[in-house]
This record gives sequence, C-alpha cells and structure tokens, in this order.
Amino acid sequence: LDELTEDRLVKDAVIKYLRKLGHEVLDVTPPDSMNSSTGDLAYGVNKANSWGADLFVSIHFNKAYNVYNGALGTEVCVYYEYDVAGRVEGREEGREEGIGALIEICREFGLLKDAVAAKIKTKFMLEEGQEQIYMEKYWK
Repeated sequence: LDELTEDRLVKDAVIKYLRKLGHEVLDVTPPDSMNSSTGDLAYGVNKANSWGADLFVSIHFNKAYNVYNGALGTEVCVYYEYDVAGRVEGREEGREEGIGALIEICREFGLLKDAVAAKIKTKFMLEEGQEQIYMEKYWK
C-alpha cells in the first residue's frame, strides 16, 4: 500500500463530496517535496488557519500491523469554537452529511451496497431500518 497514492485518492473523493454538498473547500495538501508528517501537518494547519477555515481535515493512513490481524479503526479529532447549542445542531447536521459522503465514497470505491449498509448501521449505531433510509438517499 502506497500511503501517498491512497490518501490522495481518499482526499480527492472527500473534497468532491463536500463540494457536492455545497461546502467551500480549500485543498491544503502539501507539496510532494515535504517529507515529514509533522511538516505536512503544520503546512496544512497553517494554510487552513490563514484561509479562516471552520474545519481542518487531515487524511492519512497509519501502519499498525505488518500483517492484517483483526479489526482496524480510524481516528478523528474535532475542535469547535462555538457554543454548546451550536455544537449539537452542527454535530447532527454533520452526522447526516458525513454518513452520506461516506456512502458515496464507498460506492465510488466499489464496495458492496449491503456491506456498506451493515457497516454504517454498526458504526453510527443506527436504529433498525435507518441504514436503508440513508442508503436509498445517498447510494446513487
């Protein structure tokens, strides 16, 4: 797995779907000449801050195993700078948009519809049948 190649594919898909949802997106991908994770991250954070971004997303892969051995996960750090009421509203709105973008990305990468439905049901702790509502809305 070539991390640079793969994370760029995911990054491009995420940008595509955020824009499709009507969000303004600034790609802060560092130049290929940068060769350290801390330098890459600092570059992206500084560009996002200079632009006045509401959200900064860093997409990367972590090599945790030499051999696949069970479940692997993700890491997400989210920082908000608005009041608690805004957080709850933003979290619920962002949750649906996130589920929708995830479904569209999974479809684009060729994953099976039933497998994606099962995963979003489990990962987002959806009530019975809710995953099908999301699948009908976003699997296009």
